[in-house]
Amino acid sequence: MKKGQPMKKNKLTPLEWHIYRFIEARTYGTGERLTQREIYESCKEAGYDVSWNETQNQHHDHCRWLSTAIERINQSMEVDKLISHRAYRYRLCNESEAEALLSFYEKKIVASKVRYKRLLKKMKRNNQGKTTTNAGTTLKKDTKPFHEVYNPVEDDE
Repeated sequence: MKKGQPMKKNKLTPLEWHIYRFIEARTYGTGERLTQREIYESCKEAGYDVSWNETQNQHHDHCRWLSTAIERINQSMEVDKLISHRAYRYRLCNESEAEALLSFYEKKIVASKVRYKRLLKKMKRNNQGKTTTNAGTTLKKDTKPFHEVYNPVEDDE
C-alpha cells in the first residue's frame, strides 16, 4: 500500500461472520476454547460448504480455510474483538492474549526488516540490482548508453 492511500476495507464474508459470531457466543467471558472440529461442525450445520481434511498436515491442521478465515477476521475493522488461536483452539482474546498477538506481529515485522536490510546490503556489495554493460562494468548515474543499446533512437533520414 502506498503512502497516503486509504486502508482497503476487509469486508467479511457470511462464513467469516458465522465463525466470528459462533466463537463470540461460545467463548465471550467463559475462557473456553473451541476446537477446529466444533467450528467446522457449526459451519456445516449452518449450510456452508466447508471441508475437513482427515489426512491433516504435520501441524494437525484439519481446516486450512479456518486459519485463513480467522486471519481475515483479525485483520478486519468490521469487528472489535480479536480471536486467539493456539494449538488449533480458538476464543476471543483477553487483554494479555491481544497484547501477545500484537507482539507476535511486531516480531514478524522486525524480522522482515532485518532480512530486507541484509538482502539490500548484499545486493550493493555484489553490484546486484545495478545496471551493467555486457562487459560487466556497472553504469553509474548516467544510464543513457544502456538505454541507447536496448532502445535505439530512430534517425529521421
